[in-house]
Amino acid sequence: MCISIKKIWVFTIKDIIQIFKLAILNQENYFPSPHIPKNPYTNQKFTYGQLHNIILQLNYLKKKLPVFISIFVNADFDLDIMEESHRIYFDLKAIDNEIENYSETKYKRKIKYIIKTESDYKLCKYCFERKI
Repeated sequence: MCISIKKIWVFTIKDIIQIFKLAILNQENYFPSPHIPKNPYTNQKFTYGQLHNIILQLNYLKKKLPVFISIFVNADFDLDIMEESHRIYFDLKAIDNEIENYSETKYKRKIKYIIKTESDYKLCKYCFERKI
């Protein structure tokens, strides 16, 4: 539940987790680009108080929070602190989220491109091509 002046919005737990996931794990071209979660009804960023209230409600319901939400909460809803203290986690999540949307063909094309262009990597071209 999220309360604003004279309005109450009700979300399912699944909705809240998805809203937070889309905002916190947002990425652009393999790089993390998180932002504060927004109320989908108003397209306004949740305020600090609303974020705090949402987490209190989830804790009250004894809902185990996903790692990315726990990190956001532990950073006191500060995106800069969150990213600085968990840079590798968010970098890897950004890459995972980008690749997750690839078709098999696009994935294979990207791997072949990396093998051809990134001579600094010690990749076994033969092994990759056999699997691709």
